[in-house]
Amino acid sequence: MGKKIVIAILAGILVVLITQTMDADPDAGLIAGQARVSLRSTPATLSENEVQEMLKRRGFYDNTLNRAGHFANEYESRTIYGNQVVLDHATGLMWFQSGEGMGIRYLERWIEELNWRGYAGCHDWRLPTVEEAASLLENKKSNGDLYIDAKFSVGLARIWTCDDVGDRPGHKWVVNFREGSVHGSQVPHDFLPVRSGLTVPEIKPPVPPANLCTKSVDVKGVKVELVWVPAGEFMVGDDEGYNTFRHKVKISRGFWMGKYEVTQALWMKVMGGNPSAVKSGENYPVESVSWMDCQDFLRKLNALTGGKFRLLTEAEWEYACRAGTEGRFFWGMDPSLACQYANVSDLSRYREYPYLQVRIKNSPRKEFDCEDGYVESAPVGSFKPNAFGLHDMLGNVAEWCSDWAYRSYKDTPSVDPQGPSKGERRVVRGSSCGSGAVGGTCSWRWSDPPSRRNRYTGFRLAEDE
Repeated sequence: MGKKIVIAILAGILVVLITQTMDADPDAGLIAGQARVSLRSTPATLSENEVQEMLKRRGFYDNTLNRAGHFANEYESRTIYGNQVVLDHATGLMWFQSGEGMGIRYLERWIEELNWRGYAGCHDWRLPTVEEAASLLENKKSNGDLYIDAKFSVGLARIWTCDDVGDRPGHKWVVNFREGSVHGSQVPHDFLPVRSGLTVPEIKPPVPPANLCTKSVDVKGVKVELVWVPAGEFMVGDDEGYNTFRHKVKISRGFWMGKYEVTQALWMKVMGGNPSAVKSGENYPVESVSWMDCQDFLRKLNALTGGKFRLLTEAEWEYACRAGTEGRFFWGMDPSLACQYANVSDLSRYREYPYLQVRIKNSPRKEFDCEDGYVESAPVGSFKPNAFGLHDMLGNVAEWCSDWAYRSYKDTPSVDPQGPSKGERRVVRGSSCGSGAVGGTCSWRWSDPPSRRNRYTGFRLAEDE
């Protein structure tokens, strides 16, 4: 009985000691595998003494303080929706894998663009606090000549934080991986975005509604299927190069739109010949037609049917392509899913044409990392539709629009834009089977002279109610 009492007393003392230790040091037990650590995530203004105290309290490494550091991260490299990230299971933080160099005045726009894109499926990226960024410091050079884990970009030398330096207006705290230290600065450095949490939202693929409104028109035995596209608003553009000035546009009236691209079968019924370079079947899209050829086709088609068929405006085209989405692709964030929804420049095309392998080494344009089964164009409707029930809105053949081309969206109206009143080139949208992951997006645009014929350009019908 006496031994049991002694054991109980010792056990009670041990519980008290553990409790007191935890209360005295809330950051105890930070070694990998024991617990996740909660780091401050909101911006603050900190003095040098406050930063040094934080580094000591957290056990972070810092070369200027001659601290070896005892903090242990639990890193994991992951590819999420085609984007590279580094997860830290010790802190519960998700990090951008590679830094971007820029001045501090550009950071806000860069973060806004990153969140609009939904990098790794997330829309809550931000600058790290000095506390979060300092947690990345390694106590030895494990990434070339940098004090940061090799899972991060080798070129990452110094990164901005969101914290202000208390006695130096306009300065931000910076974590320096080249020197293994923390200091204040206002000159351009790298940007390493972070977000709290290791989970990402599930991105569901587009599913056309069960009550999709459709109609069909018979043209000399060829069935032309049309889908009703309702009026609405959307964000056009993506702030990249030629697609600049992302802004809201309203489509005030609904319209009928071809469920598929105009086929070679329909073209032959109306025009009598087939100009296409790829003549693999009548259900393939017609291509190698100029904008002027399309106008001739539309005049004859309307005479045959009594319809009011026309080309889509550029705004109508992007609105219909997005079908309620805002990302680069109408199917979500993951470029590896492209081959389910679009006939694009993929691994099949990469292997078929050796010149692509040379071009890719010297160009930012990258082929989609998937197999769609086609090197050139495919029969219309071979791939899944978007949420409006429209097929091949990206890939297969690009599509002429009615607009004259303009360099920027800035001077266009926000309601039913029609393009400039005159010009030298007409807009082409939609990418083609030759488009890689840069050009094969909802916002990509280019133009051609209206007389030009291109084996990768066709068109799609539109008709007003």
